[in-house]
Amino acid sequence: MSFRPACFAALLLTACWGPPPDRTAAPSAAPELELVTYSVAPAASPKVQGILRRLLRPSDDDAVGTYAEAPGGRIAVLAPATVQSGVAAMLAEVGTAESADPAPANLRFTYWMVSGTPADAQPGPVSAELRPLADTLAAIAGWDGPQFFRLVGHTTLTSIDGDRAEAASRRLQVAQIASIDPATGHILADIDLELRLDSPGSSPEMETRVQLQPGQTLILSTLDGGDAGSGHFYLVVRADILPAA
Repeated sequence: MSFRPACFAALLLTACWGPPPDRTAAPSAAPELELVTYSVAPAASPKVQGILRRLLRPSDDDAVGTYAEAPGGRIAVLAPATVQSGVAAMLAEVGTAESADPAPANLRFTYWMVSGTPADAQPGPVSAELRPLADTLAAIAGWDGPQFFRLVGHTTLTSIDGDRAEAASRRLQVAQIASIDPATGHILADIDLELRLDSPGSSPEMETRVQLQPGQTLILSTLDGGDAGSGHFYLVVRADILPAA
């Protein structure tokens, strides 16, 4: 029996149909940027620039455009058309003010990373560096039992009301956007945190939104130490409104 007809049929089918089509989706093109210049009242310029800074670059990895001051009290914005429409709407509302708003307040956030190791009895007063947290640590001991508390990391961030701020220390990396709610006077904060622990490859991260009263101390997170009897890590924050200069 000859297999030549079968081979010829196979070759014919391959030639007719060809290789399978490439169905890999083409990468989406980046939106085209437009340069638009806006007139802004001098009194409104600081507020407008603060809004643009947060709008166009909410984080280092999420920039959607940029802006710059132009001659004659104007502001030039380079961004996609969809963003420009929002900029124009914002400027129509706040960019024509003839009188300056009161100077924005400064907000100070203090972060502590505290380790707690179980103790047989209450170990006595906390160290001097943890005294600002004495009431908070006493509450933790009431929930989790007596503990030896030790300060592991500490970072303070101060920013203008509504602005983004970042800081990094050996143990903590923090990024936040905080503002004062004009209706309640409370402080609203979007917080991104990365903790740097001694365990290899251990860098817990958290992202949260919280509301605090000025001067309030809040426990943001409790982390298991990992080993039996190793205790916990407590992440604590305090928010304050600083008096005007």
